[in-house]
Amino acid sequence: MTENKNEKRVVFPGDRIGNVEEYLPGDNVTEDSGKLIALRVGDLEEDPRDLKVSVRTSKKTIKPAPGDIVYGQIIKGDSGRYTVAIGAFKSRHSKELIPTKLESTLKIESRRDDRFVPVRVGDYIRGKLFLSRYGMDLSISGPDLGVLLSKCQRCRQDLVLEKGKLWCKNCDLTEQRKMAEDYGKIDLNGKEF
Repeated sequence: MTENKNEKRVVFPGDRIGNVEEYLPGDNVTEDSGKLIALRVGDLEEDPRDLKVSVRTSKKTIKPAPGDIVYGQIIKGDSGRYTVAIGAFKSRHSKELIPTKLESTLKIESRRDDRFVPVRVGDYIRGKLFLSRYGMDLSISGPDLGVLLSKCQRCRQDLVLEKGKLWCKNCDLTEQRKMAEDYGKIDLNGKEF
């Protein structure tokens, strides 16, 4: 493969980098008719111990920052503090949706009316990150922030928005949430979320 082990070889997508008789395909490498082909631009790395060849990209991982809009699901809740599994975010400097796997905290202040629960475990939300003394937390204050999709507590069917309240067509239960203006207009298969 490489003549000098200290010299890095830059490869491009489609470059032939070896044969399956020499190495197995690693990260960013595929096999086609016995040939190893690079899938990304990067440095070629050989692993003689595991007999694998990989392409290491120089692309940095982009992480969300305060002020970014995030999309996630409430996975745990206790006494007004909710843990949110963040699946994607939109940077303030870009309109592109960037996938990620992070967790953050959403804290809801207690209200006089305890019957109104702004979010529940299982809800999909859109929130905004802010820096708190505990780290990066979430806020759902604002008309475009809040619950995007929710399930019925009783039968787990999707709740639909009707006359400002969430209603279950299956068991006729009505619930309230702090909803985003575009509640229900979400595609969990990646087109909008």
